[in-house]
Amino acid sequence: MIAVFSFHRVHPVRDSLWDPISPQLFEKIIRYIQSHFDIQPLEHILNNITSDAPSKKAACIVFDDGYKDNIEYALPVLQKYSVPASFYIVTDCIDKQQLTWTHILAYIFQNTTATSINLNDCSFLPTSLCNINWNNTSEKLALAQQLKKTLKTVANEERLQVMNTLILQCNDVIAPTNMMMSWEDVRNLISLGHTVGSHTVTHAMLGNMN
Repeated sequence: MIAVFSFHRVHPVRDSLWDPISPQLFEKIIRYIQSHFDIQPLEHILNNITSDAPSKKAACIVFDDGYKDNIEYALPVLQKYSVPASFYIVTDCIDKQQLTWTHILAYIFQNTTATSINLNDCSFLPTSLCNINWNNTSEKLALAQQLKKTLKTVANEERLQVMNTLILQCNDVIAPTNMMMSWEDVRNLISLGHTVGSHTVTHAMLGNMN
């Protein structure tokens, strides 16, 4: 059996909708994994499966999306303990220096001064999400979570329609452009012995694409 430990963001600042793991907790986890597992790159394990049982259970460490904080906070810990990891990146997010659509949705809801959003043109959404409004921050964040969950189930074209509408109606919000890795960061990961793979081009839900 192979244990896969999956991470996304490692950062000291908390986030109410997309909360990263703290660097201190990440280091504790890496120390624990290292002491209990034989850590190898996922690709190496999959390419070299044999009937010989290793002295420890095999494990791999993977990161999704390609956040810059993986370089700033996770990589120093991995290097400190000589632990290999696999990083699966969203290439459009690196090319265009933009957040994943799930993070953009969260960022809009966290930062907009609007108190309602009209999605009546998106008839494929549940009625409760077609014309949404909120009275306080907790209601707004709950609606963001509900909408994100729903958008993961609709067709890709429909998701894009909703996201475009959100961006137009909440034009008081500009998502940050400095939170994703650069291609130089990617090359650095490879030079240090880590593996880089694909996490799609646009972070689309592949099961919902035509």
